[in-house]
Amino acid sequence: MKGYKRLPLKGQIMLFSGLIVLVSILILSAFVANSQATGARDHLAEKVRISASHIAHSEMAKAALVAGETNDELKAYVETVREENDLQYIVVMDNDRIRYTHPVAERIGQMFVGEDAADVFNGHRYTSEGEGTLGPSMRAFEPVWDEAGNQIGAVSVGISTEAIAAAVKDSQSMLLWSVFCSLLIGIVGASMLGQSIKKNA
Repeated sequence: MKGYKRLPLKGQIMLFSGLIVLVSILILSAFVANSQATGARDHLAEKVRISASHIAHSEMAKAALVAGETNDELKAYVETVREENDLQYIVVMDNDRIRYTHPVAERIGQMFVGEDAADVFNGHRYTSEGEGTLGPSMRAFEPVWDEAGNQIGAVSVGISTEAIAAAVKDSQSMLLWSVFCSLLIGIVGASMLGQSIKKNA
């Protein structure tokens, strides 16, 4: 502080301006980081919504639900979609919550787990966060309708919360490195400027 006061007014102004810039970068970075986290979550929510809608409108899912039993073609199709989109699970179920598809084959034929599934059987489509047999996840729910407009089942698609956290971390890593480099350059530049001004004072 004493060294700062010994600087000429011009030097004090320049160093103070540099400090304001650094603080501004930190504040702006915090806002951008929060925006990126929200954007990453919104992107993944949209991903599970689209996947659920896609499966719910597929003829294979409708045919199996109308028939009242699953089949190998539907299971293979759903598993392909799940793997290609890095999803935790895709479950096609009837109105009694009996699973027709599941990434763990032994759980096909068992009831879907989750208190957040009730509204989908009232014809609503939505996303929520809940915990099922594979752990916590962001889940999209989509009703399935037959040709007469009657609900014959539902689809739930989930992506693990760990995958969400990883996506948020990846989206922010480049920002953090940019901030670090900017701060480092700013600190070094301010230090060199201060020494130069002090020598010339």
